[in-house]
Amino acid sequence: MRFAVALLALSQLYGQDILRVSRRSSAPATFKSIRTNSGAGGGTTIATSATMNVAAGDFIVVMALGLSFAVSGIVCGADTLTEVKSTTDSGVGLGMKTFIKQNASANASATCTATFGGSATNRFIVAANYSGVATSGGALNTSCNDASCSAIAATSTSRTAQNVTTTTARTLMIGVGLNVAINQTVTGANSFTPRLTADYLFLNDKSVSVTGSYPAGNFGTVATTDQYVSHFIVVALL
Repeated sequence: MRFAVALLALSQLYGQDILRVSRRSSAPATFKSIRTNSGAGGGTTIATSATMNVAAGDFIVVMALGLSFAVSGIVCGADTLTEVKSTTDSGVGLGMKTFIKQNASANASATCTATFGGSATNRFIVAANYSGVATSGGALNTSCNDASCSAIAATSTSRTAQNVTTTTARTLMIGVGLNVAINQTVTGANSFTPRLTADYLFLNDKSVSVTGSYPAGNFGTVATTDQYVSHFIVVALL
């Protein structure tokens, strides 16, 4: 009782809604939907094969890749996304990029489209949206499967990325990428939840409430050894 009275007095004194701040949500992010697509032939764009119901303020993450030409930009509905991570493996001509949009515009039938710098082959795209993510601030931490973001990972059953050290307690963490040769399910590891099954693409996520070094091991595993390429993205929660 005394604590509530003190908060009310402070809010009146400083003209700030301290009561609202003190009750800020401690809930994790809410996963809403995921959409994918792939194209084997040459093309300068690729779009998700189904639409997403995006509410105002949602968070959108999109990964796209292709051979020969890298992604030059991604739009979802009326929103232009911001690039936060890029991998270029010149040995195989692979270019993979991850983009995000915080505080997305409402769109009940949003399609995400990636544009390449030229006619790219073996194009892939995966897009997901969430609620409960901060509406500004950008990506707090990012990493790739290798320190220089310049190579496909060696054959393994693990799906992971370079560790990052977080300084914000409440965050959403996303491990996203591609199984190079085998269409198979990436299961969750270390409390990460898989959002795709039986696909070359994978996206695993989890919300955390403490700072530390992450992903601190695998965020996923596969049954059959295969090469892969991954990005790890950390954003703040509301």
